[in-house]
Amino acid sequence: MPLTHVCMWSGHGWKRVTVSEAVSKFPYGTSARSGLFMCDLCGQYVTLTSGEIREPYFKHSREEKSKDCPDRTFAESVDTASLDAQAHGLPIKLKIISKERFELELGLVSIPAALIGQNDEKIIIRGENSPQKFQYSLERLSSSGITYLSIGDRPCEEYRISYSSDAAQKVQKFWPSVIQGIRADGTLFDEGTGKKLPEDADVSVGHVYYLMTKRKQIGDDQYRQHIHKKLICTSEIGSFNTWYVYAIEAIEYDENAAKFFLDLHVRLTDNPIKFYPVWPAFIEYPYKVMHREDKVYFYLQGENVTSKAYPCSNIQEINLPDEHSKILRITCNDRQQVISAGRLKVLKYTYLWKDALSQKIERRGADVFDIEGRRIMSGTYYSTPPKKQISIRGEVDGFAEKEDEEGFTLSKNSFSAGEKIPVDNIRLGETVKIYVGLDCVWTARYEKPAANRKADDRKLIRKLESYHHDYIRISHAVGGFAVRLRKRPLLYDWFCAQVKKGKISRSALNILIKEEE
Repeated sequence: MPLTHVCMWSGHGWKRVTVSEAVSKFPYGTSARSGLFMCDLCGQYVTLTSGEIREPYFKHSREEKSKDCPDRTFAESVDTASLDAQAHGLPIKLKIISKERFELELGLVSIPAALIGQNDEKIIIRGENSPQKFQYSLERLSSSGITYLSIGDRPCEEYRISYSSDAAQKVQKFWPSVIQGIRADGTLFDEGTGKKLPEDADVSVGHVYYLMTKRKQIGDDQYRQHIHKKLICTSEIGSFNTWYVYAIEAIEYDENAAKFFLDLHVRLTDNPIKFYPVWPAFIEYPYKVMHREDKVYFYLQGENVTSKAYPCSNIQEINLPDEHSKILRITCNDRQQVISAGRLKVLKYTYLWKDALSQKIERRGADVFDIEGRRIMSGTYYSTPPKKQISIRGEVDGFAEKEDEEGFTLSKNSFSAGEKIPVDNIRLGETVKIYVGLDCVWTARYEKPAANRKADDRKLIRKLESYHHDYIRISHAVGGFAVRLRKRPLLYDWFCAQVKKGKISRSALNILIKEEE
């Protein structure tokens, strides 16, 4: 069947293209190896036929590793409403131990406490073609959050979960039996959270990712100006089994950078997927949302993403002015359901649990550090942080604001869950506030020391009055500088006196401005 969801890079992103438009540019066709045309459903390059035997058309290549694209398997037969219980994976986390060693962990999302037996039932995790076996008791799992269990330092392309008894297998509704692992040609992890990205995930410019691969060299010369990379770990697990971990970052959103990431089975985009609940009241844990209503509303953003549910449920889409955003109204037929968003692969998912919401939870916050890695708590400080910079990492989406002494916003920087962002050029007299959602969860006021301020200001005024030359007229903009001096009465009164005169020494004004920086 001819493909109907094909894109071509055009200026600033992948754009849908028809066969006739493609033929007008490439009348003799082109192979998938050219990297000119991409299937928008599975993210793989496709071929434009030459039209020598029949009319030109797009088709998938026989050499493709993944052959389960809906366009390839006749899209009419694909069920777009329901989600296979085994379709979603489990998070795998990368921990860098040293320059010569890393460790992998598998995250098990929480399950109902009633499913955890009392007979020391075990979960067994095995890597494909690996002699290692990891066995853990179900009783050690968290009933509210996610439990990460070590799966060693030997990457495998696939991991399988089994159980010590038939009774323990009842948790298969929540955990898949097969988890996609680490590809030898390259697997990406988020630098902030350490979690592995699923195939076909969205990546962004300016965000750092870890690339784990068995290839010592990555990227051709054509990518050097578009991708920043740094080797951070080399692990020799055995003979001819060396793994490399690089920190990589797209410098700009262009075709070369996009193709570099597409070769790693992810998509560089300026509109990454977002998927989270918005209404009614809920309690959110990692991969779990607890609610008490028959209908739940989610926000979904992303290019060509769809949503599914298991067990099958009615999902109504409400379009928003932004063509890539929508609100989902999900009918909750079962006490536990899994809701996902993605394209060919599941990219985001969460469990919906119907409950009375009687739990008490702590408000989500953010971690703040100086450039030397020391944690900074909320409070009042009488000196700026080292290099006048701090870094912030929020547990969920939020933003950081920097205000001046009068409460006017100087800067505002948004961050996503787990993303690390800097706030720099912090000066005395300014305040930094961090918001998670719309709640202010952290505040630091950088005040000028009050001790001896009056004496210092009197000394400063004597110095300012010593300048009797290079006078300039006080414009409206210069006069507005008085607002910044209100917390220093002596200087404020002196400056207001100069405003009444209509002139001030340029040297004196420069000293005042520098004093308030």
